[in-house]
Amino acid sequence: MDENEEFEDATEEVFNSNVMMSAIKTVDASQHLFYQNKFTESHDLIDDLANESLYHAHGMTALSVLEALMTFKDEDFKKAIACADITLKLSDQLAKESLGAKLRGTFDSGRYKNWSDERVHAILVRAEALVFKTAVSVMSSGTDIFAIANACLSIRESYKTLEQCQKILKLKKWDSEELKYEFENGIKFGLGVYMLYLSILPGKILTILEWIGFKGDKDGGLDLLYQAAESGTCRSIMSIWFSMAYHYIFQFQFGAVGEINGIDIAKTNQHLAFVSKSFPDGVIIRFNQGKRAQIEGDLHKAIQFFTPVEVGWTNFSHFCYWDLYWSHGMSGNFKEAADFAAKLVKESAWSPAIYTWMQAVALIALNDSQASTKAKELLNSVEGLRQKIGGKSIPDEKFAGKKALNYSNGKTKMIFGFLEAAYWFNYLKVGNKNQNIARFWLQHIQARESELDENSEESGVARLLKANIYNQLGRYVEAAAEAQIILKLFPKPKNEPQLCPSALFELGNSFRLQGKSDDALKCFDRARSDYTKYPFEHRLHFRCHTFKQLIQSNKESTF
Repeated sequence: MDENEEFEDATEEVFNSNVMMSAIKTVDASQHLFYQNKFTESHDLIDDLANESLYHAHGMTALSVLEALMTFKDEDFKKAIACADITLKLSDQLAKESLGAKLRGTFDSGRYKNWSDERVHAILVRAEALVFKTAVSVMSSGTDIFAIANACLSIRESYKTLEQCQKILKLKKWDSEELKYEFENGIKFGLGVYMLYLSILPGKILTILEWIGFKGDKDGGLDLLYQAAESGTCRSIMSIWFSMAYHYIFQFQFGAVGEINGIDIAKTNQHLAFVSKSFPDGVIIRFNQGKRAQIEGDLHKAIQFFTPVEVGWTNFSHFCYWDLYWSHGMSGNFKEAADFAAKLVKESAWSPAIYTWMQAVALIALNDSQASTKAKELLNSVEGLRQKIGGKSIPDEKFAGKKALNYSNGKTKMIFGFLEAAYWFNYLKVGNKNQNIARFWLQHIQARESELDENSEESGVARLLKANIYNQLGRYVEAAAEAQIILKLFPKPKNEPQLCPSALFELGNSFRLQGKSDDALKCFDRARSDYTKYPFEHRLHFRCHTFKQLIQSNKESTF
């Protein structure tokens, strides 16, 4: 440490802790307004001091990031990044840490002992602001390799700073117990988010990241987030939001939430119940209530929650339309599902090819000649709607395009097209909690599978869907039998290359549910290693990864 740094630390400016606590409470109040759909009021509460007060700036950053993620508009992404830059500037001014100290990146236990409470809060806020800015930058840049590279550097700095904050918490003599408590739970929030979301990564990648100092731990991360959520601090609501997003959106969409003996979400459900009472009409809360209802198989309730409330967030309505499509479709309301897909085609620019394919398979499921004619017209247009990013095709669109082409060429009837789409987007599992849904779809397949050549690959798709539904109904031996028939009849399918790895996955799940853990693990490993270059490969790999984690953690689900 040089002489200037020693002098700087020894002559700490006197701060009024009441001023910072007042700012923190104001930010917390603004978040409460935001979750009550009072967006203008929430911004107005902190806007006047957002360019000069550390926590007012940080609160504005948090609100702007949330809004950008809800709207996905370029101008909102730019606003969020600008807010984060202001927060970073203010945190640097308050922390007054020299460039040399930042570059060294080492922790000196004596360095922070005379720092004021407010000054160490500036270090914590800087770490969180880097997370917010990084998330928005990556989401708004798509596949920009430079943005991703910069994100990696920022994430490492942020993570290391949070680890230093842990040490500061223990070593520093605090003037304000309130600020200490806020600081402690800010650390729990930040590290909890990192540990939870890093745990999603495949084992090999996670091992490399842990070698350079990161830590991925699902249970540890959730525990920290739950502690912060129940602390009554200004990070509480954000902590609840991150755990809900992880369980209700990410793990439901890609992983093992909603599966029999799947991921335990009881604590997150308790927190959802709490915020539902606090913000009964909040659109963000209602959306999570809808996801919760989907997991339970209560699709009627899900539809009520997903019905959009006008708040000026057009793209957020598109998220609702997406889940309304699946909730109606899995209820057998194919016309309503097709209507919501049509709304997405008209209003959303995300993937016209996928939306058009979704509309078509819902119309085919109606089993009506007029609807089928319309479906054929739609499918003929799918190939021309496909997009490319960085010169490469989008895998999901490539699958939809191939299915559409095979339908147009008479190679497939796609009579189970909707159900197959539900399988890949992970909505078929809503029958796990509501067996009436599972029985409805089993009867649907049994009523129409005779229309297919039993040796056709399309009949293999029907068997795959039955294997999944048999597992939902507890008929594990029958599920295993269907999967084994697929592996025997279609060892090298031409039109449906995803059949064999998917059958191995369903076979592994039937073994898992029968308590045959070793056999299940072998199936999951084979599904990942024995096959490659098929549609939805990454989705299936992640399902295998999460189901292996279920076996290894040996924890059962609480819906």
